[in-house]
Amino acid sequence: MSQSIKKSTVLIVDDMPNNIRTLAEILSDDYQVLVATNGSDALSIIASEEIAVVLLDVMMPEMDGYEVCKRIKGSPTGRKIPVIFVTALNEKLDEAHALSLGGIDFMTKPVHGAVVRARVRNHLAMADMMRTLEQQKTQIEESAAFKEEVNHIYQTDLRGPLDHIVSMINMLAWNTSLTKQQEELVLPILRYTYKLSNLINFSIELYKISRGQYLCKFTSFDILALIDDFKTIEGDLLNKREFNLEVLLDNSPRRENHAFKVRGDVRLCYSIINAILMNIFNVSGQGDKVQIVLGSVEIDGSRFASVQFHTRHLIVSQSPESAQKKLPIGKKDEMRWEYDLYAASRMMRIQHGNLDMETSCETGTTITLIFQHPN
Repeated sequence: MSQSIKKSTVLIVDDMPNNIRTLAEILSDDYQVLVATNGSDALSIIASEEIAVVLLDVMMPEMDGYEVCKRIKGSPTGRKIPVIFVTALNEKLDEAHALSLGGIDFMTKPVHGAVVRARVRNHLAMADMMRTLEQQKTQIEESAAFKEEVNHIYQTDLRGPLDHIVSMINMLAWNTSLTKQQEELVLPILRYTYKLSNLINFSIELYKISRGQYLCKFTSFDILALIDDFKTIEGDLLNKREFNLEVLLDNSPRRENHAFKVRGDVRLCYSIINAILMNIFNVSGQGDKVQIVLGSVEIDGSRFASVQFHTRHLIVSQSPESAQKKLPIGKKDEMRWEYDLYAASRMMRIQHGNLDMETSCETGTTITLIFQHPN
């Protein structure tokens, strides 16, 4: 028996002195024993003492054991204390009623010393284990919350200096006096700083959304411009892999003067599009393409803007048969995609939109974004 359990205090509640004496003799060698001859005294002791377990009679005057148990379990100090009923009642309905009120065990009189000791010991050990688990859970939650807060502070502190770096590199990139060799050095740096900035923004936005702190700035904007920004920033990667973004507007090839306006938060929308396209790119091979189809859809009698991304690849396995096939996605990429998909879905919902994904071995993967139409 552990030292913490051996030092525990047991409360015996019974209106019959002989019953109290019997239980006290059984338990006094291992525990500190307190007694009460009625329900009111028992509740007063529980409110003032640190009781580890209660052995409770049912048939008592003024307040019976059922009512005492109900009040113990309804109090902040008593709700976690194990209550063991010890009674002359032996009907199954009596036992069921006692357990329904929060009792953890039910013993009938006359009691056997070895059985009483074993049951008290087991219930105290279980309660001790639950306290340890709750303490560990609290420590883990506090540690996770602290880590999340520190990460957020770092991300926020990084964004300011990084925005200045992007601004300065932009000034260099648009400097017409740069030599060809200098341009070749500056442009990749600009792209990588944009990528880093996007990653930080993505994390900060999700953090604020999860805390209910993000305020959407709704505007009407051209989503094709966001796709073009992605192509500009990731141009080198796309060209090296001959990766093609085929854009269709109402099932017709896009022309230079085409625009497709939606209503939403521009910053969030760019984060969503960037995350989707980068994840598709990461599972694609040489010469692959993603088809982006822009149009409208009717839902419950209202028109919404629809943006679909389609790749022939199966991004996430969703069925046993597809899991058996060789997939073009590693575990690390799959974990990243699941995180990005969750984040993108949260970002769409806060804009009163929706994200849906369908994937199969036969047709590949289609991700659909539903936006509000611009007013």
